[in-house]
Amino acid sequence: MGPPPGNILRQGADLGPLNAALEASGAGEISTGVPVLLPQGGSDVLSNLNQTLARELCDKGVDLEFRYYSDQGHTISDGPLDDAIAWMDDRRAGTPVTASCTF
Repeated sequence: MGPPPGNILRQGADLGPLNAALEASGAGEISTGVPVLLPQGGSDVLSNLNQTLARELCDKGVDLEFRYYSDQGHTISDGPLDDAIAWMDDRRAGTPVTASCTF
Protein backbone atom coordinates (compact mmCIF):
# COMPACT_ATOMS: atom_id res chain seq x y z
CA MET A 1 0.00 0.00 0.00
CA GLY A 2 1.13 3.48 -0.73
CA PRO A 3 0.85 6.53 1.48
CA PRO A 4 -2.64 7.92 2.11
CA PRO A 5 -3.78 10.46 -0.50
CA GLY A 6 -3.78 13.15 2.17
CA ASN A 7 0.02 12.80 2.36
CA ILE A 8 0.41 13.29 -1.39
CA LEU A 9 -2.22 15.78 -2.47
CA ARG A 10 -2.53 19.22 -0.98
CA GLN A 11 -5.80 19.74 0.89
CA GLY A 12 -8.25 21.53 -1.42
CA ALA A 13 -6.14 20.89 -4.55
CA ASP A 14 -7.96 21.09 -7.89
CA LEU A 15 -8.16 17.44 -8.94
CA GLY A 16 -10.06 18.21 -12.16
CA PRO A 17 -7.04 17.86 -14.48
CA LEU A 18 -5.87 14.68 -12.74
CA ASN A 19 -9.34 13.12 -12.87
CA ALA A 20 -9.69 14.06 -16.56
CA ALA A 21 -6.34 12.43 -17.38
CA LEU A 22 -7.29 9.27 -15.48
CA GLU A 23 -10.65 9.06 -17.23
CA ALA A 24 -9.04 9.60 -20.65
CA SER A 25 -6.67 6.70 -20.04
CA GLY A 26 -9.40 4.29 -18.91
CA ALA A 27 -10.15 1.14 -20.89
CA GLY A 28 -13.36 2.67 -22.18
CA GLU A 29 -11.32 5.32 -24.00
CA ILE A 30 -8.53 3.10 -25.32
CA SER A 31 -8.55 1.61 -28.77
CA THR A 32 -5.82 -0.45 -30.37
CA GLY A 33 -5.40 -2.30 -33.61
CA VAL A 34 -2.64 -4.59 -32.33
CA PRO A 35 -2.80 -7.65 -30.06
CA VAL A 36 -2.18 -7.15 -26.34
CA LEU A 37 -0.50 -9.47 -23.83
CA LEU A 38 -1.38 -8.77 -20.20
CA PRO A 39 0.62 -10.88 -17.71
CA GLN A 40 -0.70 -10.97 -14.15
CA GLY A 41 1.13 -12.01 -10.98
CA GLY A 42 -0.92 -13.90 -8.42
CA SER A 43 0.27 -11.78 -5.50
CA ASP A 44 0.02 -8.45 -7.34
CA VAL A 45 -2.12 -6.00 -5.35
CA LEU A 46 -3.48 -4.69 -8.69
CA SER A 47 -4.80 -8.11 -9.69
CA ASN A 48 -8.49 -7.14 -9.66
CA LEU A 49 -7.83 -3.95 -11.61
CA ASN A 50 -5.90 -5.81 -14.30
CA GLN A 51 -8.58 -8.47 -14.71
CA THR A 52 -11.22 -5.75 -15.02
CA LEU A 53 -9.06 -3.92 -17.58
CA ALA A 54 -8.60 -7.13 -19.58
CA ARG A 55 -12.34 -7.81 -19.70
CA GLU A 56 -13.14 -4.22 -20.67
CA LEU A 57 -10.60 -4.32 -23.50
CA CYS A 58 -12.01 -7.66 -24.70
CA ASP A 59 -15.51 -6.17 -24.68
CA LYS A 60 -14.15 -3.47 -27.03
CA GLY A 61 -12.88 -6.13 -29.44
CA VAL A 62 -9.18 -5.96 -28.57
CA ASP A 63 -7.22 -9.16 -29.30
CA LEU A 64 -5.97 -9.80 -25.79
CA GLU A 65 -4.21 -12.67 -24.06
CA PHE A 66 -4.32 -12.59 -20.25
CA ARG A 67 -1.68 -14.80 -18.61
CA TYR A 68 -1.82 -15.55 -14.90
CA TYR A 69 1.34 -16.43 -12.96
CA SER A 70 0.42 -17.52 -9.43
CA ASP A 71 4.02 -17.29 -8.16
CA GLN A 72 4.67 -13.71 -9.34
CA GLY A 73 4.01 -10.28 -7.86
CA HIS A 74 3.64 -6.89 -9.55
CA THR A 75 6.92 -7.22 -11.44
CA ILE A 76 7.20 -10.36 -13.54
CA SER A 77 10.55 -12.08 -13.89
CA ASP A 78 12.36 -15.05 -15.40
CA GLY A 79 9.84 -17.51 -16.92
CA PRO A 80 7.01 -15.02 -17.40
CA LEU A 81 9.41 -12.48 -18.87
CA ASP A 82 10.70 -15.12 -21.31
CA ASP A 83 7.07 -15.88 -22.23
CA ALA A 84 6.41 -12.20 -22.92
CA ILE A 85 9.52 -11.86 -25.10
CA ALA A 86 8.55 -14.98 -27.07
CA TRP A 87 5.01 -13.58 -27.51
CA MET A 88 6.41 -10.28 -28.84
CA ASP A 89 8.86 -12.10 -31.13
CA ASP A 90 5.92 -14.04 -32.59
CA ARG A 91 4.01 -10.82 -33.29
CA ARG A 92 7.05 -9.24 -34.97
CA ALA A 93 7.49 -12.39 -37.08
CA GLY A 94 3.89 -12.06 -38.25
CA THR A 95 2.59 -15.09 -36.37
CA PRO A 96 -1.09 -14.41 -35.76
CA VAL A 97 -2.66 -14.59 -32.34
CA THR A 98 -4.37 -17.98 -32.13
CA ALA A 99 -7.26 -16.89 -29.89
CA SER A 100 -8.68 -13.57 -28.88
CA CYS A 101 -9.50 -12.71 -25.27
CA THR A 102 -8.08 -15.78 -23.59
CA PHE A 103 -7.94 -15.91 -19.78
